[in-house]
Amino acid sequence: MKKLIVLMPLMSFLSACTPLSREEQLALFHSRCVDYGYAQGTQEFDKCLARQESWHHQRSLHTRVNRADNLNFLERETLRQQELKMKEKQQSSG
Repeated sequence: MKKLIVLMPLMSFLSACTPLSREEQLALFHSRCVDYGYAQGTQEFDKCLARQESWHHQRSLHTRVNRADNLNFLERETLRQQELKMKEKQQSSG
């Protein structure tokens, strides 16, 4: 269990840095379920795999949404800065 606690943040960090292939993802999910103590070939093990995949999908979606929000924020901020510059120009010329 200690190994799992140490490896989980590391695996999360690494998976965020480089996309894993489908086979690598399944191997990671399989490893997690084995580490959690589920016996291969049982319904509980299959449910664990499904939960791992669902969690991964939700996290990926959340990451994409956050990136879009950050981009939108940067776009809004850029536009705001441009508006401020235009106002400053108008005030200095007027």
